[in-house]
Amino acid sequence: YTTFRFYINDSNNEVQIDIYNAGGFLVAELEGDNLAAYEFNEIEWNASDFDSGLYFAEIKFDNGASELVRVVVIN
Repeated sequence: YTTFRFYINDSNNEVQIDIYNAGGFLVAELEGDNLAAYEFNEIEWNASDFDSGLYFAEIKFDNGASELVRVVVIN
């Protein structure tokens, strides 16, 4: 499992995480609803069904902000 941990600093309470493989293809979509404002929140990704390698996770907040992080899966 991979855990994405992020801070919600206002009333934005929806987060979507899109997982892309190294070729840029979307391979998974994760959503978090009703997250706690002004706290750290976590969304887990079960990557056990995915091949080992490099993936990219785009964390998108409902206020339009986003962040791209690299994830290495080792099975």
